[in-house]
Amino acid sequence: MDRLRLIIFLWAIFEIGNAAFQRDIFNMTIAEALQNLLTLMVPLEPLPPLRTRILEASGGDNPFYGNDVYHDWVRHPYEFFRVCGETPASFRSLLNDLRPTMRAHRILDEENILLMTLFWLRRYPIQSELSLIFDIPQSAVSRILNEMIPVLHNLLAPEIVWPTNAEWQRLRGIWKRIPNAVGAIDGTSHPIYRPTNNQQDYYSGHRHFHCFHTMIVMSNNFRIVMARGGYSGHNNDAGIFRMMRQYVNLPRNLFLLADMIFPNGHPLLVPYRRNALNAVRNTPLYHRRVAINKVIRSYRPRVENIIKHIKDYAILDNVYRHPRDMQDQILDIIAGLTNRRLDMLDELV
Repeated sequence: MDRLRLIIFLWAIFEIGNAAFQRDIFNMTIAEALQNLLTLMVPLEPLPPLRTRILEASGGDNPFYGNDVYHDWVRHPYEFFRVCGETPASFRSLLNDLRPTMRAHRILDEENILLMTLFWLRRYPIQSELSLIFDIPQSAVSRILNEMIPVLHNLLAPEIVWPTNAEWQRLRGIWKRIPNAVGAIDGTSHPIYRPTNNQQDYYSGHRHFHCFHTMIVMSNNFRIVMARGGYSGHNNDAGIFRMMRQYVNLPRNLFLLADMIFPNGHPLLVPYRRNALNAVRNTPLYHRRVAINKVIRSYRPRVENIIKHIKDYAILDNVYRHPRDMQDQILDIIAGLTNRRLDMLDELV
């Protein structure tokens, strides 16, 4: 605005000079010349909002009627699965479980409300895109998502259950090569926009971006039994485990597999580090430790595969742009959906 005023001022000086050159200035008083100059210096009227200008140029907006996206997409089961993470059958099962607690909407039916929410979690589009796809106002999109997150959380959070000691003992021996290993633990990161406050707390020097960390514990029967998130990005996996150690309770004879960054000792079993291998390099114990490391690493991809299922939901893979206090609920929802999905995939085999 200051630059614009300067341009107007210079233009006014030019006009006065031009009038003087044409001897018109002698026909006006100094007061009149100053009055004309001040008139040119009046601030410009602010432009209307962009939405108002677009609607005025287009002759106004049209009402929203709502699209029946569900019945269009469900005709293609595999593509339907790709965009929402559910088969038509598992979608209907989830909808039946949710119906008693879902709120009705005057434009969208329950199928499309659930589909829009799952599509948002799976693909993480902006709300204006959802408004166009489902033909509802953007304000309605926001309201529906805010209503559905607690509803889904209440249903799916109980899917994540830490087994009892007796249940852990029954899992012993499923992994034949390490019979006392009953699960695995690993961490993953979720990028976020650079925060305005305490930026250093959320910056990961290892990953070179701002993020939250999540810790996932899976059992050896491929169930997520713990998902804890919201840890600031400057922490590493070892530090996060120390913060959550009180929640990881295993019988003394059982272990969780972990990678080398985690602290060694019950309840974790980590590979031997290089210094431990070098200390016994020329002894028979060296080959035994190398063999144990190979066995541990052969089972590690299981938990990484579970994390891949979680990261299939773009809201936990792309840059997160919603309130941070909502992320814990979203993590529980996606962990619960992942457990249901793994059960569904087992049934399809």
